[in-house]
Amino acid sequence: MHYFLRHSFLHSFLRFLLFSSRPFLHSFIEFVHWHFVLLVFSHLTWIEYTFYILFCRFHFTSNPIHILSFSCIFLLLLSIYLSSYIYVCIYSLISMYICMYLSIYSFTSMYVCIYLSILLHICMYVSIYLFFYIYVIRVFNYLFLCLFISISLSIYLCLFISISLSIYLCLFISIYSLLCMYLSIYLSIYLSVCLSV
Repeated sequence: MHYFLRHSFLHSFLRFLLFSSRPFLHSFIEFVHWHFVLLVFSHLTWIEYTFYILFCRFHFTSNPIHILSFSCIFLLLLSIYLSSYIYVCIYSLISMYICMYLSIYSFTSMYVCIYLSILLHICMYVSIYLFFYIYVIRVFNYLFLCLFISISLSIYLCLFISISLSIYLCLFISIYSLLCMYLSIYLSIYLSVCLSV
């Protein structure tokens, strides 16, 4: 794009020198001035291309109306470009805060999972104790024993499913928080590089 613009400017400048009635020095100074403006904003490729289109359209005119309109258009484009930088900065900050909250939620889910596993072990030991108690004291009460075993197994199953879901949810949230963190870091680096250029 820069190669195209430089040669396009050179071509338009030479054509302007050949077909213009203004003095050579005035044309040369004007061309060097606008080319320097483009070099200052060389990282803004689309603004540079807009410069090229507007200059070809106005033919380096000195008409105040054209200069005013061009200045307004350029300021509008520059404000849009800077506002996009601001939006990127805001998005990176929001992503960072979301990442922080997701990390906190991930740690909370991990602790909940640990507490559920502890509760599972407690229920397991209590059920083993009750099972042996029922088996020793009430050997012939098979109905109550079957009911107790079924209830214990259902509790085990529910706790196991909830712990598995919590683990998978914690893993998914951790991965998503890491992705958000890397995205926010990348956007922050990109913003700092763009602002430093």
